[in-house]
Amino acid sequence: RMTEEIAGKKRIVKSIRKGILIRAGTFALTLWIVFTFVFGIRIADGNDMAPAIREGDLVVYYRCGDFANRDSVVYEADGNVYLGRIAGCEGAVIGKTEDHRLTIDGRIQPVQPGLGIYSETPAGDLKAEVTVEPGRFFILGDCREESADSRCFGTVEKDRIRGKVFLLWRRRNI
Repeated sequence: RMTEEIAGKKRIVKSIRKGILIRAGTFALTLWIVFTFVFGIRIADGNDMAPAIREGDLVVYYRCGDFANRDSVVYEADGNVYLGRIAGCEGAVIGKTEDHRLTIDGRIQPVQPGLGIYSETPAGDLKAEVTVEPGRFFILGDCREESADSRCFGTVEKDRIRGKVFLLWRRRNI
C-alpha cells in the first residue's frame, strides 16, 4: 500500500515537471519568434545618434511597418549595423552648398537643438547632387560630425533597414 502511494506521488511530480517544461518551452519559443520576426534588440556601439541615443544604450526596434522622415532606425550598410535618423525619403534631392554644407530639397540642414544638433551639417563625402530613388532612404546620424551615414555610403535600401526604434533603455549613468 505504501509503495502505491509513493508511485502515485511520483506520477504527480512527473506530470507537474512535464507541464512546467512544456510551458517553459512554449514561452521560450514565443520569445524567439517575437524577437526574430517582430522586434529586434541592439546595444548602441557608438555615438552616431548622441545625445538621443548614447553608446551602451539598449535599443528595441520594430521590424514591421513603413518608414518616414525623422524616424530613428537601425540599418545595415557597408557590412555594419548603424543607428540613424531618416532625413530624406523617395524623391528627396540631396546636395551641398559651396561651403560644403548638406542640403535636402534645397534647404541647408538646420541646427536642431532638440535633437542635439548644434551646428550645420557638413556634406561629408557627398560628391554630387543625389535624388533618393524609390525604395531607398537618406539616413543621417544625429552626431553629424562623427557619424558614418548616407553622406559616406549613399542611400540605403528599404530592406537594409532592420526596423524603427521605439524603445530606449539607458544602461549607464543612472
